[in-house]
Amino acid sequence: MSTSSHYQFLSDGIWSQGERAGKRRTKASAGADLLTPDIPQLGQAPFTADDEQALAQRLLDKRWPRGSLNICGLEGLLTALLVLPLGLRPATWLPLIWNEPGWRVPPVLGSVEAFNHFIEAIVGFMRSIDQALRDEPPRLASTLVAAAGLAAADVAQARRDWARGFCLAVSESENFKARPDGPIYDALFAIAVQSYPASEQARLGRRSALTMEGAVLGFAKTRATRGPLGALIV
Repeated sequence: MSTSSHYQFLSDGIWSQGERAGKRRTKASAGADLLTPDIPQLGQAPFTADDEQALAQRLLDKRWPRGSLNICGLEGLLTALLVLPLGLRPATWLPLIWNEPGWRVPPVLGSVEAFNHFIEAIVGFMRSIDQALRDEPPRLASTLVAAAGLAAADVAQARRDWARGFCLAVSESENFKARPDGPIYDALFAIAVQSYPASEQARLGRRSALTMEGAVLGFAKTRATRGPLGALIV
């Protein structure tokens, strides 16, 4: 993801998009026209660490459109879908992953087999995130945990990518076009501010008392559904 992409809070609303990574193209790449997947029926098999690593490597394929999400950005996007009432359909949020408008998929997913395998992995990853959020106590089983062993600059970039993925999902939802109440706003700010480089975070002139992880767990605690995965399992 481009380091120039960011999301800015405004006093009269939530999201003002800065330069989006790679800028969504006005004309989609050639690819297969495929049916919208039935998300609740997918990803039932256990999603292992090896599966996550394979998905991360697949997202590094140079054939993806410019600005496609990496594994950290993908996790941020999927987490937003799970913990917030965004009301986004798969035909809206799935193309955010590969940074294309509309529902035509990129050539890297141009066959039915490739598309189905990728979507199965995406939903498996989403289920693993959801399971961690439903544990007692809830936790963020995050790619950011693995990133903690990297150099400081790489950790900071991983957190920015994660926050951008989360913010990207929120920016597409009509449910967050108006400014929410104070606690929700503060939690969204705590996440959004992480999408900026450290120098720009300081320029904002305000730091949230919440951490990004604390904000996500707060949303998870009060959520009524699991977004694309359906009703919460009690």
